[in-house]
Amino acid sequence: MSEIFVTGHQNPDMDCTVASYCYSFLKNRIDPENTYIPIRCGALNDQTLEAFSRAGINPPELYKDLLPVVEDIVLPNSYKLHENETILEAVQTILDRNISLLTVIDEQDSYRGIVSINEISRFLLSQQTGSRPTYEFYTENFSKVIPGKILKQGSQPHFKAPIMSGAMPYKVSVQRLKTLSQLPLLVVGNRKEILAFAVDNQLPAVIITGLEEHEDPIMDLSRYEGTVFVSEIDTAESIRLLRMSSPVKTIMNAAIPRVDAETLFDEAKVMLSHSDLRGLPIFRNEEFIGTVTRRSFIERPRKKLILIDHNETGQSIKGSDDADILEIIDHHRFAAGKTRNPIYISAKPVGSSSTIVYQHFKHEDVPIPQDIALLLLSGIISDTVNLKSPTTTTEDRKALSYLCGATGIDPEAYTRELFAQLTMLKKRDPEAVILSDFKQYEHDGVKVGIGQVEVTTLEDIPELAGKYSQALEKIAGEQRLAWTMLLVTNVLKQDSLLLTNGNRLLEHKLIYEPAADAQYMLLPGILSRKKQLLPEVMRAISSDH
Repeated sequence: MSEIFVTGHQNPDMDCTVASYCYSFLKNRIDPENTYIPIRCGALNDQTLEAFSRAGINPPELYKDLLPVVEDIVLPNSYKLHENETILEAVQTILDRNISLLTVIDEQDSYRGIVSINEISRFLLSQQTGSRPTYEFYTENFSKVIPGKILKQGSQPHFKAPIMSGAMPYKVSVQRLKTLSQLPLLVVGNRKEILAFAVDNQLPAVIITGLEEHEDPIMDLSRYEGTVFVSEIDTAESIRLLRMSSPVKTIMNAAIPRVDAETLFDEAKVMLSHSDLRGLPIFRNEEFIGTVTRRSFIERPRKKLILIDHNETGQSIKGSDDADILEIIDHHRFAAGKTRNPIYISAKPVGSSSTIVYQHFKHEDVPIPQDIALLLLSGIISDTVNLKSPTTTTEDRKALSYLCGATGIDPEAYTRELFAQLTMLKKRDPEAVILSDFKQYEHDGVKVGIGQVEVTTLEDIPELAGKYSQALEKIAGEQRLAWTMLLVTNVLKQDSLLLTNGNRLLEHKLIYEPAADAQYMLLPGILSRKKQLLPEVMRAISSDH
């Protein structure tokens, strides 16, 4: 099962937001093999929030980007070993599974550290250099690494000690034993004198080798308080394997940096490549969720994405260039880039993407719940100004008629309710207003940006024109645009005004009449940025070339 994100464009409006949510709802109904997640990539306006509130639905979650993160490549089922399990078990698991590391956990299944081939190599090499090593032993681990059985369980099931062989003559063995600063674990054949020494000095444990089947130790061990283990293999082999009985916690690396699940893929890749580590532990809110290894970074992960109400990644959520675009649902001009694979596209010259989503419900014969119907009709009313926009088609009218009938909503009254949410421009930040619904275009090598805002009065425009023109100039500089505009639309009187950043060379080529003070242009009967303003802007640019 895959997660597939469904998103509207940057600076989300009503139509793209409700269409994204409703299309996700439909896809989850008809494709249970995948999970469709509606998201948004910007703040919502009051109109949109009112529609979701009235429908009793939470708006799509805000995502700042869809860039690949380490959680996309985490190995949730990474192999785990309890911290007291043997080093031999770690070695065998890594070899048998052809993996590079293991996760070490405690009794509560909590993360303790990592054991990789690095830690195992260091452990094995350390046996060949320096002074006699001391090992940590759990007597229950003896039988996990050495064929044999515990003959007597001692009073110390867990202890630290060096290893000593009793293969030398008795006097030499005793001399060597007495030179040790710590009582050793003794590995010895069935030799009475050496065993007696072990009992008298209460060594922590004795491994007896060379016993025949059903043969008992040569002396009475009843006074001995340590553990007695009978090995079925020879002394040298017993010592070799005994070293591997130490718990993995004695060699694990507990100091590896913990990486947050939301860390960017590229950042984690650099972190790992600049270290000698074999992998990294990944955490989400202090909870261990798995590991990533060097192999994890061979292929860059790509999130799966459906674009709603737009078709260019430049207008989409950050990271969409790295995503696999699966579908496009749109009613705008097409300037989509190349895709890796064939995709599903539903693009129609209608007034609203919500109309197209409605038609998909009908095509799939999926009933439309009342709350979904309310969102869809909100999108159609908003994008077509209740069917008064020149972009309105017969298909939009049919869709709205059905949805209003299904919900019992009066479209005229509901339109007044929605547009009553519009806030006067003088109470809002100019830059925020412009960017709240701002789209970029490129024509004949000229990059332009056009914002649109809907209001219920244009009376405050003369006193605000200067501030908005300054904001447009600032945005043009920051986003490297040659021409920026704001279409201010009176949804009640169905007229607009056009403010620009002052590109006089192109402005004078527009057919629109300037206001008396020349701070803005009058656009009577203009409601649509896409169908009415944009073609004229492109004509003006073309005439200049």
